[in-house]
Amino acid sequence: MLLYHRVNGDPDPLGLTVNLENFEDQIAWLNSQYKVCSLTEFLEFENSDGKAAITFDDGYRDNLVNALPILKKYNCPATIFVSCGLINRTASMWWEELKYLQNRCGELTIDGYTYSLGDLCQLCKNNDPQEVEDLLQKLRKNLQNEQFNYDDLVIDIEELKSLDKEHLISIGLHTQNHVALHTLGDTELREEIHQSKDQLESWLNHSVNHMSYPYGEKIHINDRVLSTVQEANFKAAFSTQYGFITAQSNPLKLPRLVISGHDDLPDFIAKLK
Repeated sequence: MLLYHRVNGDPDPLGLTVNLENFEDQIAWLNSQYKVCSLTEFLEFENSDGKAAITFDDGYRDNLVNALPILKKYNCPATIFVSCGLINRTASMWWEELKYLQNRCGELTIDGYTYSLGDLCQLCKNNDPQEVEDLLQKLRKNLQNEQFNYDDLVIDIEELKSLDKEHLISIGLHTQNHVALHTLGDTELREEIHQSKDQLESWLNHSVNHMSYPYGEKIHINDRVLSTVQEANFKAAFSTQYGFITAQSNPLKLPRLVISGHDDLPDFIAKLK
């Protein structure tokens, strides 16, 4: 079970972006060695040997523009997990804003202390949404008459519906606002998962059976989070924890192999072996 985020030629200090040449090399090799199938088929463990599945998190527009043509070329299905708040532009895409702020300001300084991009990302992944917003507000003071927006980065509702009609693409949920779920109170947690599922199903006019956790590390998926996901009747939920899925895996805490922009073909093959 593979996890991608972005496919394009832009430099990415966070390593979320795989360039087009590497992506095509990886998909071509994967298709030659495995049966690349949908999540539904992959999770039928009666005959799981030799199967692989491809997922994308966040709903970046380059999934549509750059990745989809390559997936079509090799007839490989994929699932794209989207956050409703990113689709309708109401959620914070703080990691992309941090990159933007670093590019514009040269450094990320808060209260006289300069942070690395990696340190701030780690901090934001584990903080509640208000703490993340407070941090961004302090950094925004270093800009003059500029404002970050991610309209060009993420698909919109019409593009989401277009992707959903592609026979190789299935859509899954990545929550409402892409926040650290373990930091939320019970009511907020339920809203973040249940209401976003309802919203996505309303947009697509069909049920959504799979989700992936924002950030998806062990700390982010505690018992309260698992219980809330179970209540929402998802058939499977995916983390970012490294591992291979077996019949014994918890269906609501399934591992994936994260493919980064640093992985060339030998690195990619090593991860799968």
